[in-house]
Amino acid sequence: MKKRLTAVFLVMAAACALDSAAAADTTGLVTAAEALAAHKASPGAVAFVDIRPASRYATLSAPGSINVQPFAVKTRHFLKAKRVVLVGDPLGECAALNVRANLLANGFKTVEALAGGIVSLFPENRGADVSAVGKQVLEAALSCAALSPAVIDLRPSGEFAARTLPGALNLPVDPQGGEAPERVLARLESVLPGEAGKRPESFVVLVDREGAVSAWVWGFVKSAERPFVVVLEGGTEGYFLAEDYPPGKGKVTEGGTNAGGCPSCGE
Repeated sequence: MKKRLTAVFLVMAAACALDSAAAADTTGLVTAAEALAAHKASPGAVAFVDIRPASRYATLSAPGSINVQPFAVKTRHFLKAKRVVLVGDPLGECAALNVRANLLANGFKTVEALAGGIVSLFPENRGADVSAVGKQVLEAALSCAALSPAVIDLRPSGEFAARTLPGALNLPVDPQGGEAPERVLARLESVLPGEAGKRPESFVVLVDREGAVSAWVWGFVKSAERPFVVVLEGGTEGYFLAEDYPPGKGKVTEGGTNAGGCPSCGE
């Protein structure tokens, strides 16, 4: 019995080691500049494959790209002879790298994931189409070795102290308080890590209660110098509601998203 337990433990340890190695493996990423240069040099040899939902692709996409859902890319056999560049959502590099690994295992020769996702191809785009990320995308990014997002919680300090996202920094902002955007930007600069928002692996993620404050701040923080800025879709109310009311475990009653008594959505 002791020998069997030891064998099981060794197998589990080996599996964990493999998972850690895979999580830390950031090879396979390509920058927008590199991908665009390769496409310009040999258009027929490079294929931009957008693996985002069709609705997002319809709103904004790279010229000449095709939209294929992640599970279906391996069925497009004509892509095997091409250099495939996977275009995902912002903060979606690890998901794209997982698709890449699956494609390589299915006979594809050259597959890369675009660092920064669709945002990299449109650094000055200010449309809401690429500005929001959901909870699952953010959680995956926070545990992805290839990324180091800076999460900025814009809620009042009391709400931040009660509950916030892992690793978040607090920068209380009240658009109704009359603070000028220039002042907010200066305060943000004082707390942001060095390259935050300037490189695809270092997105700035703006968070507030419902998303309105984040959208306001995003409007003047995102720029050509800091293109990698997104907001948390649904704010902390949506983020924590999924934890406080998991499917089948409760419901929201009349009065809005916070009416059911979400412990820390912010009253």
